[in-house]
Amino acid sequence: MLPDEAFDYLLEIVEEICQIGIKVEIKPWEPIKSILEKYGGKPKRATVDKWCNIDFFPKTKEERDLIHEKQKSLSYMGIQFDSGGGCDDNGQFVLDWETDWSFCYTGQPDAEREHNIDVVQDMIEEIKENNG
Repeated sequence: MLPDEAFDYLLEIVEEICQIGIKVEIKPWEPIKSILEKYGGKPKRATVDKWCNIDFFPKTKEERDLIHEKQKSLSYMGIQFDSGGGCDDNGQFVLDWETDWSFCYTGQPDAEREHNIDVVQDMIEEIKENNG
């Protein structure tokens, strides 16, 4: 699989999440010259025209868990990207996949990254429990 094909596969997973009924917003990446120069056109990276940020608006723990498991399965395939969570401008809880310059396709599982995905998920769940 090539990086652009891996990116397209990631978008198929996003579509699956959307079809389940979880609200998803995909925003184009805003170019920053220094980032483009450093990461644009590099091996293992998707082409710059594909870069975007994907926001998920899960309403339940089950929906958050589903997104988490999808991210881990992508990581196991060697599809890696930054992710996080928080609240949007309207106070809605959001999980995000930053599939921009951080997107990388290695084709190899990364146990450390998968562990870190779990750590972040645990932190998100703790925040949700403490703040509703």
